[in-house]
Amino acid sequence: MCDNFPLADQLKVENWRAEYKMIKKQDARTACLERAQKRRLRIVAHRAANFEDAERWDLAYWQSQTPQERLSALVAIRADVEKAEQARREYEQRA
Repeated sequence: MCDNFPLADQLKVENWRAEYKMIKKQDARTACLERAQKRRLRIVAHRAANFEDAERWDLAYWQSQTPQERLSALVAIRADVEKAEQARREYEQRA
């Protein structure tokens, strides 16, 4: 930094930090939107006529997934359950 203009140099640093934070937020937002778009393309749905049809389809679907995909789904479901339980505990504590 230049000793003659310490405030100007400080402003440059602050502007750089602000720009960096803005870019990080934009990158995070873009990444989030891209992940959401990819998830929408992976969504698979089935309208079952009855419970037996639903069970057959569900079994066929999960058997078509790789072990890694099944494990990933299990971990994601477990994380969602934990979030729901935590939200319930917080709600009950407030009441």
